[in-house]
Amino acid sequence: MTRLPTPVDDVEYRVVSRALVTGSIVDLRLEPMHAPITTWRAGQYVLLGDVNYTVPVRSYSIANAASGDGSIRLLVTLVPGGGLSVWVHNVLQTGMSVLLSGPYGMFGARIAEGMDDPVLCLAGGSGIAPMIAFAESVVQRAVPSPFAVLFSARTAADIIDESRWRAWVRQYRHFRFDRTLTREAGEPLAGRIPGLLGSVYPDLSRHEVCVAGNPCFVRDCARAAREHGARAGHVNIEEFFAEPQPWSSIAATASTSTRIDDDNDLHQDG
Repeated sequence: MTRLPTPVDDVEYRVVSRALVTGSIVDLRLEPMHAPITTWRAGQYVLLGDVNYTVPVRSYSIANAASGDGSIRLLVTLVPGGGLSVWVHNVLQTGMSVLLSGPYGMFGARIAEGMDDPVLCLAGGSGIAPMIAFAESVVQRAVPSPFAVLFSARTAADIIDESRWRAWVRQYRHFRFDRTLTREAGEPLAGRIPGLLGSVYPDLSRHEVCVAGNPCFVRDCARAAREHGARAGHVNIEEFFAEPQPWSSIAATASTSTRIDDDNDLHQDG
C-alpha cells in the first residue's frame, strides 16, 4: 500500500462557486489561497471550518480526485441545528474563505490505488461524494476494470451529477451507473438498495464493494452485499453520524472507515 498523504492544518481556501444541487445539498467548489492541500487519495475527507473559528469544525468527503492544483469539491447537506451546515447554507457565499485540514481516512484504499477486481459503489444522498472521487480516479486510468455505481435518492431531483455519470457510461464500456428512487416511481429502478441489490448484482463474490451514507443505509447495504457473496474484508464502509465526536478518536482501516459528520445526509432513506 502506498504511503498516505501527510495531513496539514488550517489551509485557507476560497469559495469559487456554490450551488444548491438538491433541496438540501450545497455543492462547494474551493480553491487554495496560498499553499494548497496538494494531494489526497480518492475516498479521503477534510475538516471544514470558518476562518474565525466561530462554527464547529466538521468532516466532509472530498468529491473529486486530486488534480494537482489543490481544488476541492465538497457536498454539504443542511441538517437542522447543525452548526456548520447551517452556516454553509445560510452565510457562506462565493468569494469568502474557509479553512480546511486534511486529508484523512482510509475509505476504499485498494480502489484508490488501482486494482483488477470489479468495483461496486453503493451510495445514499451525499454519500455519493467519495464515489465521485473514486469515479474520477478510475476515469483518469481509463477505467481498466469494471466500475459501477448504484445511487439511491429520494426523487429524480435529488440525483447528483446524473449527466456526468451518463457521459462516463457512454465513454467507457467498463463503467456502469444506476440510480434508484425511494420516494417516487422510477425507471428502471425504484426502492431501497438492500431490497433490490440481488436483482441487479446477484453475485458479488469477486467485487470490491464500497458503501457510503447514513448508518442505517450503510448497515443494510453491507449486509445485503454479504448476502450476495461479497467477501469478508472487501466491503468498505463510510458512515456519517449525527452526534459529533473528535475525528482523531476514530479508528480507520483499509476496509472500514467510520467517521463523525453531523452535517452530512443523515435522513436519506435509500
